[in-house]
Amino acid sequence: MDKKISLTRFIAYFEHYEPPTVAEVVKNISTGEALLLKKLDPISQREYVLSKQAADYLQTSPGAWFSLTLDSAFMGKGQAVWAILLGIVQCLLFPILIFLMTCIAVFGRALPRYVKAIDALKSPVSDWQGYVNRLQHSKIAVAREHLWLGAHATEDYPILLHRGILGEHAHFLGDSGSGKTALGMAPLLAQLISLQDSAVVVIDLKGDMPFFQTAQKGAGKRFKFFTNEVGKATHAFNPFGPFSSDHISLNQVCEVFLSALGLDHGEGYGRSYYSRVARNLLSRTIQEYPDIASFEELREKVGKLTNTISDEKDAFELIAVVESLATIPQLNYTANDLVADQAINMATVVKNREVVYFWLPAAIETASVREIAKLALYTLFTSAYQHQRQYHETPKLWVFVDEFQHVASLNFKLILQQARSMGMGIDSC
Repeated sequence: MDKKISLTRFIAYFEHYEPPTVAEVVKNISTGEALLLKKLDPISQREYVLSKQAADYLQTSPGAWFSLTLDSAFMGKGQAVWAILLGIVQCLLFPILIFLMTCIAVFGRALPRYVKAIDALKSPVSDWQGYVNRLQHSKIAVAREHLWLGAHATEDYPILLHRGILGEHAHFLGDSGSGKTALGMAPLLAQLISLQDSAVVVIDLKGDMPFFQTAQKGAGKRFKFFTNEVGKATHAFNPFGPFSSDHISLNQVCEVFLSALGLDHGEGYGRSYYSRVARNLLSRTIQEYPDIASFEELREKVGKLTNTISDEKDAFELIAVVESLATIPQLNYTANDLVADQAINMATVVKNREVVYFWLPAAIETASVREIAKLALYTLFTSAYQHQRQYHETPKLWVFVDEFQHVASLNFKLILQQARSMGMGIDSC
């Protein structure tokens, strides 16, 4: 800086910087440094003093290191060249890294949402699905509580249905082939499943494949299905499951089975007699054998309690129904069977908001499918009742019944009257 024209001397001149003299440097060093300095040769002493002057110069401004490094490079010192290159890389790299980190911090959380939006734009969406998506993701809370039914035929304004109204039950009427299932029930089913906030049970007594696929596609991993058709894959379903609970009495178990199996004939001469015979035999059997877990076991135990031919004749209807259901393997699994873990359990359906489809075409086997459908409805109703008592909350569940006339009966009126208080909405056609 003193003897040669350099960048450091040039900057120091304009900054009015005066480096400390040798005397000032020696005066400000410690005793230990002074003793060390005396032991050095003259060249090393000079290098030591220059390092102190350089350290003082580096404190003048942030860019002082660059001028010193550049001058050192011109003097032929290779370390200075690497220092310049590293400094340039850092000056370019650090702002880029800071910018990228800022972008990740600010926009990282929103990135998955934009990816989904882009994927949605790539995949074809029908007009109906577009309207449903806009309604379900509306910023207006009241709008999100509605279901999309369509648009007015002439005025083209939207027709919406509040889900609370649908909870009052709904029934679709029309001629055969008029579109009750495809245009009435399927759109409602798809929307209710996509909300993922309630359990859905479908009882299809016609065997409608598009209706089945609508439920399966929308539910994904929540989907389970049952069928009594021979040679078809199916989940198991044991109606005895919900009755092993402290929240239901023996008389209630009997009433549920009598109603589900069509053995409660009502009041009146003759009708009430056979209802009481079936109730008495079923009650005695369950009381005598409380661990009955399938219709196969029930058939065996009922036979032991019909001591006379007269008893057997009076209870023939109960025995015949139980024997018919005992021949269906998927209705008679036990807890030790391999299928138990994946079986349909109505208590689990209500709790985990599963989607269950009962594929029960009534064209060939009307009697059995009617009884299975009623067993599904009554066990679901009982499970909803137990869920309400156990967890002190009203469950949310929807029931769709296609070809409702096959399961409609006088004792079904009780479910329609009390289902709403259990959080159950029933839609049928």
